[in-house]
Amino acid sequence: MTFQLKFTFCADTEAESFISDVSKITKDLTDVINADTYGDDISVIGIHIICVRVRPGYEKFFKVNKPEFMAEYKYVKPLEGEVTIKGYFSYEIQFSQESYEQLLKADYNHVKKIIENELISSLGNLSKIPKKIKDFNEDKFCSKFKAFFKLE
Repeated sequence: MTFQLKFTFCADTEAESFISDVSKITKDLTDVINADTYGDDISVIGIHIICVRVRPGYEKFFKVNKPEFMAEYKYVKPLEGEVTIKGYFSYEIQFSQESYEQLLKADYNHVKKIIENELISSLGNLSKIPKKIKDFNEDKFCSKFKAFFKLE
């Protein structure tokens, strides 16, 4: 299984202060999660994090999509051609405006704590994985996730 963690940032010059910290944390978390296996029915779990300052009146442009499972996901890589992934689960989360404002002022440890709070609270989305998926160890996945943030 492959774990993907993607961030969307706004074009806010103030955001530069925490982007490198977020990149390091997400790379380290991805490496830890991908070092283990969690079953054969899901090949990819993707979490897309939207971390933007939403200005009043623009909220409709930053709606979070529902969790989605695709038994088969196809896309085209320019140099490799069509790629098919069997068992693709993804969901989105959006940082609150309060969390975003805290990130602007945070040092590395505080950035990690904010990301931890947002990601750990999002793990409930795993319950949206269809019941027909039998070979996925959700407990092991969540434990590994929490262990990275030293919550277990």
